[in-house]
Amino acid sequence: MVLPRLQLLNCFWLLLPVFAWNAVFASRLPQAGFKSDAGVPRPILWAENVLRAAVFLWPLLLPLSWQDQRSRAGLALYGLGILVYFASWLPLIYRPDAAWSRSAAGLLAPAYTPLIWLAGIALVGASWPYALLSLLFVGVHVYHNVLAHGLS
Repeated sequence: MVLPRLQLLNCFWLLLPVFAWNAVFASRLPQAGFKSDAGVPRPILWAENVLRAAVFLWPLLLPLSWQDQRSRAGLALYGLGILVYFASWLPLIYRPDAAWSRSAAGLLAPAYTPLIWLAGIALVGASWPYALLSLLFVGVHVYHNVLAHGLS
């Protein structure tokens, strides 16, 4: 079995805009509608954090390429996904009282839209296991947010 190796040009670079966005804007998300993590079962919180670590560290092992059609399609999907993800935060920040911002779809958008850019990273890195791991992470992340917002 050939183990992947860490290389400088890897898909982790694609996570940096997400980290920057979250660092700048996370504190601006309204807490209205957010109940608490107190009612979220510990196994859900634990699973989400373990999956988050795996999803954010695995790209260190995925080569970043734009040489073939699959990689270019992945980069396009990643770019679209980043735009959708960033846009999903804007109504919550700038129009928190709008119907969309108070709806389940609007409140949960920052939790489910990462699936798009994560799928792009999986395509770029040619890793179906990473795609499945990302799907699992987003599912648990959305479920955590459903419980934390009292939407269940």
